[in-house]
Amino acid sequence: MKRLIITITISLLSGLASAQTAKIDLPEGLSCSTREGRVKYIATFVPRYYSWLTENIERVPPDVAEYLEQEYADTVKNFPAGEGRYTLLVQNQFWHAWQLRRELDRAAGLAKSSSRVLFTVPDESPLKNEMLVYLSLVDQHRKVMEQFDVYVNFDKNRKTPVLKRDDNFWYSKGLLGGMFSRPIEILIDCAFK
Repeated sequence: MKRLIITITISLLSGLASAQTAKIDLPEGLSCSTREGRVKYIATFVPRYYSWLTENIERVPPDVAEYLEQEYADTVKNFPAGEGRYTLLVQNQFWHAWQLRRELDRAAGLAKSSSRVLFTVPDESPLKNEMLVYLSLVDQHRKVMEQFDVYVNFDKNRKTPVLKRDDNFWYSKGLLGGMFSRPIEILIDCAFK
């Protein structure tokens, strides 16, 4: 029953996987049968899954990223008094790329920290910790996709868009949106075996 509830939750959060499952290496063998294997799979799957995005959106210069981070923190802390500063902040040419890269970094961080959560957090139920990791990854994927949609809308209105709207773009956008849940569903099934 727990497996059914978790699988339904993940499907609702991330959307149903499309029929193009063959394009993603699904967990099998040790990456399915052992917790260590599942952790290794997560650590490699997440960065590979988002590689198209990280390769195709502009990088944010480190000094600009530092400025955006600090200014955003100050603005949020002083809101609504900092509303004018926030308006200037979101007009920065790197704002949307920075927001998207920040969510991508968080997804990568979750994947890296999964081993710590699964092996060092004391709990009477290791399976519960594993399910929490999967749900966190799916929730973070939702945030990445929301930010990606915002970025795409911003990018298409630029004088010279960064993303090319060719067949590869639409295929990758569809793949990014719908394929994340399938490997996670398989990992859940593996954890219950």
